Amino acid sequence: MLTNHEELVRVENLTKHFSLGGSYFTKNKETIRAVEDLSFSVYKGETLGIVGESGCGKSTTGRLLLRLMEATSGSVFFEGDNILDLSKEELRAKRQDFQMIFQDPYASLNPRMTVEELISEPLRTYKVKDRKDRLLKLVDAVGIPKDYLTRYPHEFSGGQRQRIGIARSLALNPKFIVADEPVAALDVSIQAQIINLMKDLQDEFDLTYLFIAHDLSVIEYISDRIAVMYLGSIVELTTSDRLYENPLHPYTQALISAIPIPDPSFLREKIKLNGDIPSPMNPPAGCKFHTRCPLAKDICKQIVPQLIEVEPEHFVACHIVEESLI
Repeated sequence: MLTNHEELVRVENLTKHFSLGGSYFTKNKETIRAVEDLSFSVYKGETLGIVGESGCGKSTTGRLLLRLMEATSGSVFFEGDNILDLSKEELRAKRQDFQMIFQDPYASLNPRMTVEELISEPLRTYKVKDRKDRLLKLVDAVGIPKDYLTRYPHEFSGGQRQRIGIARSLALNPKFIVADEPVAALDVSIQAQIINLMKDLQDEFDLTYLFIAHDLSVIEYISDRIAVMYLGSIVELTTSDRLYENPLHPYTQALISAIPIPDPSFLREKIKLNGDIPSPMNPPAGCKFHTRCPLAKDICKQIVPQLIEVEPEHFVACHIVEESLI
């Protein structure tokens, strides 16, 4: 749980554009604006959830924070150092402190390596002493029996493979972990086990998480704070409790209204959004959400709203919300 507001990661104006098209015969290229001018912080010991529809840029954001892909512009400060400015050698040394849990437990593990080899590989790479002791501690922490160490990934279920992936991410005792939809490919019952495991490991290993998901129920359960993304931008950022009790951005309100309630006697009005998500190759001017927003005004079509603090620890990028405070 979040116990302080000491920054571990600070993101400033992070942007990522991808170029498509172009060839020897045609030089015209189109640009996908995957992430646009993101600024936020991740505090030590917390879980910051990022939620949004498919294609909103949340997974790209996670990879940019770990420099698994290069940013177009912006800065990512980890314990005061801008990791985007580090050389390959400096980044390699720093990479022990931040790791990633991938979405697909089937594709993220080398099928030709045993469990022992998979978890021990980063320990060998960084010449960690007492590797056997560290290996045994890790498999015990994630609930993998020691006699499974000689088995290969294909011999395990999806949930067990994800436990192996989690153990591998913890091998170098990192401070910060990006979990990119780590339970999306698992059955619902297994999802709960993995999420509870991650919460236990956070306390045991003093971890900080950036947890990416599209399932609002999962995000609510594990997150201390939540950032809602739409088309490459953060539209709302606040604590988990406040977001679900008092969502302010029209997009957040629509997302939360769509969460299924396991009580057939309780009726909640769903907010239906008309139209499709605009293309990231040609995003609309002004607020990117105005083409689907039932409350949109002329200003929304012309001026990009800034992410402002409308109440303590509650940030929203919306002209309508800003006007209501005047």
